[in-house]
Amino acid sequence: MIVFDDIRVMHMVDTWRRIARPKMDLSSFGHWSGTGLIDWNGEPGR
Repeated sequence: MIVFDDIRVMHMVDTWRRIARPKMDLSSFGHWSGTGLIDWNGEPGR
């Protein structure tokens, strides 16, 4: 698992969207600039 921070900040939005791994936006549990969780060992494209 990888935690990404600031996924809703302008320079990170495109990066977050291009990651083709199972992921979850946890911003409602994190903070205003966004928090995301990626399952890097999960099957890409799902």
